[in-house]
Amino acid sequence: MTSYSMKKLQIMMLLKSLLHKRAIAIILIPGVSIFILEFTAFRPFGYNRYAININRLILTLSYALIGSGLFYYVNVIVPSIWKKDMACKHIHRQIKAIKEELQLIVMFDIEPFCMSDKKYNTETFAAKFRSINLYDDYGFQQNVKDRIEQRRKRIEAICTDLMSNYMQELTSNQIIFIDSIMTSYFMNNQIRPIEYSLPDYLKDKYSNNQNEIGISIFSLYSISTLQ
Repeated sequence: MTSYSMKKLQIMMLLKSLLHKRAIAIILIPGVSIFILEFTAFRPFGYNRYAININRLILTLSYALIGSGLFYYVNVIVPSIWKKDMACKHIHRQIKAIKEELQLIVMFDIEPFCMSDKKYNTETFAAKFRSINLYDDYGFQQNVKDRIEQRRKRIEAICTDLMSNYMQELTSNQIIFIDSIMTSYFMNNQIRPIEYSLPDYLKDKYSNNQNEIGISIFSLYSISTLQ
């Protein structure tokens, strides 16, 4: 997320806040005028014939403004608040889904039925990830690499959806979290596994990025635990 995009988002949020405040002002200011002219003896323009006409005009405009303000509040602000609430709930579910996908890679895909990340740090997880033959059968007609790729595609789809359709509702922390995922090594590089089926003297001749992918995955997982 660039500084320009962040600034644009902040301006849009400020404008929306000002619109809400303006609607409240439209209701309150005429309300005060109506109270003074209808329920008190105070007449700011006096009591002559012209002042009476001015007071009547102020009352008419005040009632019209209150009606307009209530219409705006009911038809614009209330639906906007409802939509924002629904959007925030959706965002929360999607962020949770991202965290679950990363958690499953770390705690299940690499070492099935381990279900614990406490023994790992970045180095130990990368070493464990590097030691796995990603072409081993995972089940469901997939190997381990395919399963991780599937999870990555789901994470990418969720992040793209959130950034494209819910930018205004995302918090700064959520935007930073999603941006850190989308710019990560894991999300921007295809997995090139170590060829464990080859003899040892040939393995190094085939380029792989299994270690880098492992480091990136655990880094994202660590960030997700702070959300």
